[in-house]
Amino acid sequence: EESFDCHAIGVLVESNTGRDFMAKGGSSTTAGSVMKRMEGAKNEARSASNSPLQSLQGRDRPVVGAPRVLFEKKCEGLWSDVTSAAGMAVFILSFCVLAPILALGWLAVPFAFGAKGMAVCVVLYTASQTIVPKWYSRAYKDGPIHAPIINTLVSYVRDFKVIKEADLDPSHNYVFAWHPHGRMFYGFGALIGLFSSWYPEIIATGHDVRGCVNENLLRIPLLGHWLHLIGLISCNKGTVRKVLSRGDSAGIIVGGIEEVLEGTFDDKDVLFLKERKGFCKLAMEGGSGVVPCYCFGESDLFHHEGEASLRFWRWLNKFSKVGVPFPVRGWMQTPFPKRAPLLIVLGSPLFAAEGESVAEFHARYVDALTEMHKRYVGMSSKPNRRLVIV
Repeated sequence: EESFDCHAIGVLVESNTGRDFMAKGGSSTTAGSVMKRMEGAKNEARSASNSPLQSLQGRDRPVVGAPRVLFEKKCEGLWSDVTSAAGMAVFILSFCVLAPILALGWLAVPFAFGAKGMAVCVVLYTASQTIVPKWYSRAYKDGPIHAPIINTLVSYVRDFKVIKEADLDPSHNYVFAWHPHGRMFYGFGALIGLFSSWYPEIIATGHDVRGCVNENLLRIPLLGHWLHLIGLISCNKGTVRKVLSRGDSAGIIVGGIEEVLEGTFDDKDVLFLKERKGFCKLAMEGGSGVVPCYCFGESDLFHHEGEASLRFWRWLNKFSKVGVPFPVRGWMQTPFPKRAPLLIVLGSPLFAAEGESVAEFHARYVDALTEMHKRYVGMSSKPNRRLVIV
């Protein structure tokens, strides 16, 4: 399978080279000969019996002939380390310092300022949620102010590689199902922030992708406004259904908080997926495709929580979806992530067949995700890591 993938990737690169040759004024006869040879190689690759894509049928077949490396970036030295660490500090300040203070700091107000202070705090919070507008701006998300911040997610880790199995048919919209959650959904942030670069065929139609997060994050003053500005929405079904109904796509971390509370490990990724069928149902309602996305290395960015800590947070989340275990411990026990290599695989889309039930479509999705994990785990930094679905 690996030899086929490399050959097919080479065919795609050569095809681009041939077109460039003609564009620069090369001989049409020579260029035609080159293109014929490349077309023959491409057909040979497509007919290879060991192709991992041969089992895909109908609309599940990708538009491109084979997976290809969409993007790859390696560590570039000390200056890159310094600038990326500075950018990462913005995320740490937002999610690990500012968010807890704004979300829970009001609990200390009665003790510090009395009942009057609490009343003022309540009024200010209500105003922030009702009067101060919340809106999404793609111009801001892809613009020069926000782009350097999101690019930090790429440059911070030691190695960052993206493999794209298929260009998507822009006449459809999609549910991008992300795995695993990890401690801080690092890779998912890269997908939403860099979607315009990874899926230009969707952006060219005027449509977009909206990332889905826990609704409590969007209720935090200032931070919630910023998350709205970059296109994040609540992960409740009504909001996602509305996004899909207008032709846009949605990115969903399927495992959610429950997956975080299963823990992360050195030798396995645990996905909370067996009973997670809502994303398949939403896709089926509007005829949307489901694109499996997997981030190898996500579980290596932070220290693993012990079982005692996980039990406490499971108990706490029974009463309120307060989220993941805190504090998050990464590099040298700080909130900064470890600089582990990441491999992101953007899979081929799946569509529900006529008459297929939600359970059947979900089972087919789980099989496709499992096979995708088998195909690419050997290319990751931990090729022996197992996939466990609970």
